[in-house]
Amino acid sequence: MGGHDQRPCHQRHACVATSSRCDGLIEPSVTESCSACHHPRARPRFDLPDAREVRGGGTPSVEAVTAANGEQGLPRPPSRVRLPRLHIALGLVPLVLVPLAAGGALTGINNYVEAKRSQAIHLETLGNHVNNAAADTGWLLVEEAPHQTAALTLSEDIYTVYADLAVLHADDPYPSPAIAQMERASAAYANTMSQTIRTTDTTPTPYRLDPRWFAATQTQRNILSSVTDNAMASIATDVAAAKRAQLAVLWAVVVGMTALLAVLLRHRRRTEISHARERAQKESEHHFRLIYEQNPLPMWSVDPTTLRFRSANQAAIATYGYSNEEFLAMNLHDIQALDGNASQDGPAAAGHGGPTLAKHRLRDGSSIEVELMSDEVQTASGLILLIAARDVSHQRRLEAELHERAFHDALTGLANRALLEDRFGHAQATRVREDSGLALIALDLDGFKVINDTSGHAVGDEVLVALSGRLSQTVRPYDTVARVGGDEFALLIERVDEPTAVEMADRLVKALNESVDVSVGGLVVSASLGVAMVPRGAPWETAMRNADMAMYVAKNSGKSCYRVYKPGIHSGVAKRLALRNDLQRAVAREELSLHYQPILTTKIDDRERKVEALLRWSHPTLGSIPPGDFIPIAEEAGLIVPLGGWVLNTACQQVASWRSKGRPITVSVNVSGRQLQEPDFTDTVLSAVRDAGIDERNLILELTETAILKDLSGAQSKLAELRAQGVRVALDDFGAGYSSLAYLSELPVDEVKIDRMFVVGLDDPQRRSTVVTIVRLLDALGVHTVAEGVETEEQLAYLLGMGIQAYQGFLFSHPVKAIDVARALEGSADAFARLRDSAASAA
Repeated sequence: MGGHDQRPCHQRHACVATSSRCDGLIEPSVTESCSACHHPRARPRFDLPDAREVRGGGTPSVEAVTAANGEQGLPRPPSRVRLPRLHIALGLVPLVLVPLAAGGALTGINNYVEAKRSQAIHLETLGNHVNNAAADTGWLLVEEAPHQTAALTLSEDIYTVYADLAVLHADDPYPSPAIAQMERASAAYANTMSQTIRTTDTTPTPYRLDPRWFAATQTQRNILSSVTDNAMASIATDVAAAKRAQLAVLWAVVVGMTALLAVLLRHRRRTEISHARERAQKESEHHFRLIYEQNPLPMWSVDPTTLRFRSANQAAIATYGYSNEEFLAMNLHDIQALDGNASQDGPAAAGHGGPTLAKHRLRDGSSIEVELMSDEVQTASGLILLIAARDVSHQRRLEAELHERAFHDALTGLANRALLEDRFGHAQATRVREDSGLALIALDLDGFKVINDTSGHAVGDEVLVALSGRLSQTVRPYDTVARVGGDEFALLIERVDEPTAVEMADRLVKALNESVDVSVGGLVVSASLGVAMVPRGAPWETAMRNADMAMYVAKNSGKSCYRVYKPGIHSGVAKRLALRNDLQRAVAREELSLHYQPILTTKIDDRERKVEALLRWSHPTLGSIPPGDFIPIAEEAGLIVPLGGWVLNTACQQVASWRSKGRPITVSVNVSGRQLQEPDFTDTVLSAVRDAGIDERNLILELTETAILKDLSGAQSKLAELRAQGVRVALDDFGAGYSSLAYLSELPVDEVKIDRMFVVGLDDPQRRSTVVTIVRLLDALGVHTVAEGVETEEQLAYLLGMGIQAYQGFLFSHPVKAIDVARALEGSADAFARLRDSAASAA
């Protein structure tokens, strides 16, 4: 641009009135007034960054503008907001003019009051002069005086009156009516006085005033006095009114100034509030932009109608992989996957009105599930829709996994009891519309605990998985196979009659009898099944209980078979289930107890007394239940281990009680094969002994040969460790399995108890020969022998002749309570000594 030929401006800006150059920063067409010289000045033109550089980012930053303008220093906005100068000037004008106008008014009023006061003084002076003139006429009435003296005296009085009238007229050229009347009365009085003076020229010397003229002057004087009094009253009234006007002006000034200040303060307050709102708006927009840009959630601003993206924050760019330009070329539907929420239009598709689930497509082709939330925001450029997306893919996967875990078995993937019960309810509801049958099959694997105990739980899990697949393959696709327990399954068979359900149960038994290939080789597992046809409207609990009862009947019938539920089987199975439930609570109810049966020895000098602890159950309603009835139930229900632990602890505590009373008694406790298979069996036994405070040699563990031979190596290790600690081991019921003879030398036992069946059959020569062979073999191995079930003197005579060292049976004593053990030991010892002596005499 060229320069200008006008007077230079002394302000620090490029003024149109200057002759200096603008250096390319001035745009003359856009000017504004200079605040100092009032010349028009050009506004600087700054180049803003390209809109593409700030697209999606909103207002350009100060650094971006500075960089775009070649580092030109942009002035920072003032830290405080002040009122504009024009507003200040407009506010100060009334504040100056009002006092000035009020001052002028008060000055005029004061001048008016002073003028009135001056009139009052002049009137008073006039009155005095009139009184002097009246006195002079009165003097000339009573006294004679030379003509010249009388004329001079009256002339002076007239002059004085006229002079006072002139002063009054000069002070108030436009007098009030009262003053004007007073002036007329004064002039009339002065005229009468003048006529009186003219009479002095015709009156002989010495002069004396004619009474007629005196009366005339007195009349005019009286009139003047009355008028003067009225004028004085009028002046007093005017002065009072002026003072009141003065007070009114003062009050008007005070009120006006107060009102004006109030208006100015209110205007200032409104201006400050307006600027504060502007600052708050700017700060809010700044904070909003920070929250928008730095939010970890993907966020967009979109057109509410077309859903076209107007901006995207960095989280959206990083999460979705699209650039800012790519987002601006798309709308919300473009990033939705085909199975997403594409069916919705407008703000509803963006989660307006409530969170909305959608599936979004990323730039790499993958997809994520998101929860969209949005809200409409009014901006300077119009209404926008602000959208935030929360990635819920992981949450949805977890929910699906939790749902899977809640309704499916974690090991086999089959339905669990909850899902089976739910499908049972659906099936019952479906039968209302369809005329079809429904069956429930309960399935329990036979001997699965042996697999777990001998091969380990990992192999057991392999078996369960393999059998689960086999079950699923055997049934139809719409039937449900569920795992409801450790080795228990249940199958819901829909749209079936009883013959078809029985046929399916037979197929299942045959399918499960086939060998299962696992890591340790092939295993054969069988199962017992119970089939129950479900009546219409029957509840889940009833149907499952009927199937379980049929399955228990199958197990009691030899296993590896199925049985169909009939009302007749209810009583027997129900009794067995009731005993099972009662047995679970028997310990807590203190229904179990231990009885003790003495064991007699042939050693005369042996002071040790032995007893065997035998478990008894006194049922509150059924009375005494034999061990042969409830021990199998305990083993079947998995209660044998806790029951065996209770027996072991109770027996050790009782030995401690006896020994504290000076009775050296040793106890034999029966141990099941299931207890022996427990990993912590050794620790359990030693803990029972040490907790009771007895010596380890005061305890003898009795195990059957079957229990030991289930896991010979494991049994050898555990029993050897216990024997090393002093605990003795007895092999119970020896002779029931002849195969044990081959392992006898390998068993870590201290004594062998010959099974009762050999003692009862001693009248058979072959049976006696077998017992003799067993006793000689045990003697050769150095193993102590005990004969069980001795009931007659003939049996005792045979056994004594065989050289057996100890005896136990009803011949000596029945099992007794702990309190009766001492008396039973004494009585059985005496009976045994007597019978032994009798047998020796007979021999």
